[in-house]
Amino acid sequence: MTHPDPQCAPVKAPSTAYTDALLQRATIVVLTHRQASISLIQRHLKIGYSRALGLMGAMVRDNILSQDIKEDGYRAILLSDRDQSELILKLQSEQIDDSRDASSFS
Repeated sequence: MTHPDPQCAPVKAPSTAYTDALLQRATIVVLTHRQASISLIQRHLKIGYSRALGLMGAMVRDNILSQDIKEDGYRAILLSDRDQSELILKLQSEQIDDSRDASSFS
């Protein structure tokens, strides 16, 4: 389907690198706060509801969070404390590596 205005640029999906980096940041937020809600992700990453919902869904698919929402409004974190700590360290080191790679292009 084409847009009725031919001068409008087609909408592109965000690059995977961008969404991967955002997912990494969202995962770190959830694991460091030891609770998972869409509003928590929205506040810390300064993003909208739909994007935060998508990130939450990705963490459910990655078996980081439970599918069901608990009575308190949060999703359960499925990782052990040790696995959470290891994943936080891994994601933080990847973010550092990514920022070094990006600065080498400037």
